[in-house]
Amino acid sequence: MVDMETTQSAHRSKVNAVGMDYLRGRCGVKWIDRVRNDEVRRRCGVSRSVITELDRAQLRWYGHIERIPGTRYTKQIYQGEVVGTRPISRPKKSWWRAGRTE
Repeated sequence: MVDMETTQSAHRSKVNAVGMDYLRGRCGVKWIDRVRNDEVRRRCGVSRSVITELDRAQLRWYGHIERIPGTRYTKQIYQGEVVGTRPISRPKKSWWRAGRTE
């Protein structure tokens, strides 16, 4: 089983690295200069990291969804639950896929 917390942490680290790479390029700071991320953000005039901005956006979206009336489809889908279980074996081929292999 995959540990979701570790996977999410690795993903957040990669997103942060891409964001810092963009800022370094925008400000003209080369990686070889060994400038810390905080300093790069200060030079570019950015006060928060990419991860912090993503977290804020997710919380803003969550607040938006929570305020939507329960009769709207968006809210119903958000609160919906899947009924039943999936079979353990691999999915059977559909008619379309079975016909294409011949």
